[in-house]
Amino acid sequence: MGRRLLAALLVLGLWLGAGAALARPAATITDLGTLGGPNSFATDINRFGRVTGYSDTASGETHAFMWRRGHMTDIGTLGGGSSVGRAINDSGYVVGRSRTSRGEEYAFIWRNAPMQSLGSLGGNYSDAFDITNGERIVGESRTRAGELHAFMWHQGAMTDLGTLGGAYSGARAINDNREIAGMSQTAAGDIHAVLWRDGGITDLGTLGGAYSEATGINNAGQVVGFSTTAAGHIHAFVWQAGAMTDLGTLPPDPDDDSGFILDSRARAISPAGVVAGGSDEFYKSSRAVIWQNGQIVSLGALPGGQNSQAGGINGAGQVVGASDLGESGVDPSHAVLWTLP
Repeated sequence: MGRRLLAALLVLGLWLGAGAALARPAATITDLGTLGGPNSFATDINRFGRVTGYSDTASGETHAFMWRRGHMTDIGTLGGGSSVGRAINDSGYVVGRSRTSRGEEYAFIWRNAPMQSLGSLGGNYSDAFDITNGERIVGESRTRAGELHAFMWHQGAMTDLGTLGGAYSGARAINDNREIAGMSQTAAGDIHAVLWRDGGITDLGTLGGAYSEATGINNAGQVVGFSTTAAGHIHAFVWQAGAMTDLGTLPPDPDDDSGFILDSRARAISPAGVVAGGSDEFYKSSRAVIWQNGQIVSLGALPGGQNSQAGGINGAGQVVGASDLGESGVDPSHAVLWTLP
């Protein structure tokens, strides 16, 4: 309990004034390749450096993968032509969503063997977004009534987590304390970031707009995501101890007077409170970033590339996502791994 409080206080101090400066670390970037097609995207990384995501195949399908020590493995589907890997735990188990031979899409778990469907809350759709080392899985599912609700799955049973009073909710992340982050529609119809814990649901609010979404949570209970602001922009946030803090964006290019809107989105948070995500100029460019020690740090792109996005981070200074290749024509993107100094 003392360590959790200390971690929360330390990270609170780090975020005071976050986004005020830009640093450029000597991060190394590794191209993880593809499954034979032009594009791939890495979504999560575990503490041993195993990565999951999704990639185009040589046949034109999109399949979930597990990458380890330079080798990308196609982990298949539930019988249909597509699958997406969203999260990986320290055992190397992957969860995500896959199409079946009947054309329906269901959440799955892959344990170094053929995928297993997690079923649904009664409808014909589900999607898994995160998994703990204890194999608790969270996501969203269509209910028998046709609504989309957040769920937690454990030992074969899927539990409806409910909503803030509206028809929709979705779970995006879970920590080892069974605290679950996501979003829900309110009775008024807005979508707000939420936290499920101790059998209840808490509205985390917004940065002044009508929409917010929580995408990550660590064991200290720090929640990250993004929210609309009162000015209508989208900014990354960190929430802790009842307060939502705007993490800001990359500073504008001093040589660019086009007036493009600068947005940011947080996607994941490390055990130590380092946040990974992206900052972009609307309809122009996108940069993978981390927020650390009160600074927003651009991670860069592959040689020749212009755009990148970060999707996952672990406690060993490794960040995963995707970068374009800067080629002409279709301008493909590849899954990448950044290693921080």
